[in-house]
Amino acid sequence: MDDSPPGPEFSKRQIREAVNNMRSFGVGVNHEGHDIFREVLEGLDDGPDPDAFFIFNEGIGLYKTAFSTSRDDLSRCEAELNKTLEGRDTVKDLYAKKVLEIHNLRAKLMQVCQYRSEYVEKFNQKADVEAQL
Repeated sequence: MDDSPPGPEFSKRQIREAVNNMRSFGVGVNHEGHDIFREVLEGLDDGPDPDAFFIFNEGIGLYKTAFSTSRDDLSRCEAELNKTLEGRDTVKDLYAKKVLEIHNLRAKLMQVCQYRSEYVEKFNQKADVEAQL
């Protein structure tokens, strides 16, 4: 888990800019005259929220866990792919052997058919000779 890349880091300035951008886009929505995000965003101007460090560390922990899980899934998938590829290679080899075996059997069958036709022809010739006698 230590070799996973670090999570994103934000400076106080970046956080303040994000908050200001949120305010400029009307994120501080009023509900019945009350700014619903005021309490949440109030402490950011004064300094970092004491829980922000905890939340950030939790985020990094979740990121590392997710990264580790993804890496484990990737390793499992790679092993499964290698096993499948080995199986494919085995099937290819078996297929090549069977094709060769079929070719040899066809050649033998052609040879046997030729011997049979020669034998039948000789038999018919002998039958014709005997019929003439």
